[in-house]
Amino acid sequence: MTAFQTALGLLADRPVCPARADLKLYVGGVHRALGSLGEAELAFRSAQSDYSFLEMSGQVAYTHLVIAETLLEMRREREAEWEILAALPAIDEIQMVPEALAAASLLRESVHRRQTDPKALQALRGHLQAS
Repeated sequence: MTAFQTALGLLADRPVCPARADLKLYVGGVHRALGSLGEAELAFRSAQSDYSFLEMSGQVAYTHLVIAETLLEMRREREAEWEILAALPAIDEIQMVPEALAAASLLRESVHRRQTDPKALQALRGHLQAS
């Protein structure tokens, strides 16, 4: 974490770039792995803001799903649903393989039933990460 914080400090005064956004995403992942879910959420949202500024819609959608998973771990199910719903239009625009489209459909249906399916969420995130 110290190395990540040092790297972020070096990039802080520079224009927004994909490397800084990716680094923030990694920092969020470390926080999440350590159980610091609030800090993870903040780091993921900061990365998402950078991706949005850079108009990287695939990464914005991906971070929506990562944030949703984090919110589910925090028992904030309704907020997780909002994150998923925010990601779905961008996911629909991305040309994805049929398996990813099926995962998106399953996730959409589970959110509409108000019973978010974590496995569908992880599957869709995995497809986005691969593309």
